[in-house]
Amino acid sequence: VQRREFFSRYLLGLSLLVVMYLMVTILRSMRADFAKELWEGLGYQVVPSMFTYSEMIVAAGVMLINGSAIAISDNRRGFSFSMGVALTGLVLVAVSLLGRTMAGLDGFWFMVCLGLGLYMPYVAVHTTVFERFIAMTRDKGNIGYLLYVADAIGYLGYVAVMFGKGGVSKDINFMTFFTSLAWIIVFIGILCVILSWYSLMSKTKLNSLSSEGSVGHNDT
Repeated sequence: VQRREFFSRYLLGLSLLVVMYLMVTILRSMRADFAKELWEGLGYQVVPSMFTYSEMIVAAGVMLINGSAIAISDNRRGFSFSMGVALTGLVLVAVSLLGRTMAGLDGFWFMVCLGLGLYMPYVAVHTTVFERFIAMTRDKGNIGYLLYVADAIGYLGYVAVMFGKGGVSKDINFMTFFTSLAWIIVFIGILCVILSWYSLMSKTKLNSLSSEGSVGHNDT
């Protein structure tokens, strides 16, 4: 009951956050599960070392960026930082798509930037966003519950996309399908992050002011 009450209290902001996570999970999973097809679509002869080098760079970048949140002690700032990381990651995905389409960005760096942009919000949600949000609100909440909801919806959405892909004509190039889907996901994801960020920050600020007013009234 307390879990449902907590979620309903911040329903709009948390729902938008879960939708963003759903979008990121779908594209991140496709990048991972169809890496061979993506590399081939970029014109590469696939060899194991390509996966190793590209993912090492992505992992190092994600750990450095998300790990820096530990230096922020204030939970409100920490939450804003983690949401900023998520937004920056999605913008990076958009930049990599534009770079590949319009400027001929090298395929290797396209995959690196794409991976970094997707794992930044994905890892931020798992490590920082929900944790700092609960700490910021000082409400009774459970990070495990929020992660369970986000993961359940995220992977259910991925399964739905895979079923949908099965109905797409075999004549459609996988790279074309992936790029089109990525643009849709980036647009929805960026919109959800911005609206969720605004909603949750506004809601928690109002709750804080209300609590302070209540305390001041009781003191008098």
